[in-house]
Amino acid sequence: MGQGRHTRLDFCIEALQNGDQRAFEIVFHQYYAALCYFANRILEDSYGSEEVVASVLLTLWQKRKNFPSEAAIRAFLYISVRNACLNQLDKESRRRRREQAFSFTDNGDDSIIEHIFQTEALRRIHQAIDSLPEKYGRVIRMAYVDGMKNEEIADTLNLPQSTVRNQKARGLVALKKNLPDGVFSLLAVLISI
Repeated sequence: MGQGRHTRLDFCIEALQNGDQRAFEIVFHQYYAALCYFANRILEDSYGSEEVVASVLLTLWQKRKNFPSEAAIRAFLYISVRNACLNQLDKESRRRRREQAFSFTDNGDDSIIEHIFQTEALRRIHQAIDSLPEKYGRVIRMAYVDGMKNEEIADTLNLPQSTVRNQKARGLVALKKNLPDGVFSLLAVLISI
């Protein structure tokens, strides 16, 4: 045994850092089931848990050069899965609040007319967003359609949060000019929910 010989775990980490897919498979098989169990304890959704874990493992692969030890890998995996699960729960909570705010009950003709009005308002909002310059439209769409917060948008687009806030504000100014007051108010409510 020479001085340059490493244990299997050391080799796995070095190989992982060097982009060896077999090394990644070892890490994947060591942690996947446990991470899914951990995520499912938070989300209570096995399919959603598997998606979260797969996404975190993909991020590990993409950032593989940043991990000098198994302890660093393990900490990253568990912290990232926990954070992703909490973000997922927060996003679902915002979606439920949005659905509740615009849920329709069938109380006769008045509710049908209200439903038609709201549907038409949403159609006009989508058209107005599509007419915005690309950078503003993208941010508004992520906030309005996807229900993302400024921090999430900034992370996704790899932009500073101040840029996201500015583009969102400019997009809203442009939308306010192009939408009737009542329709714009509906958009403002949707974005704030």
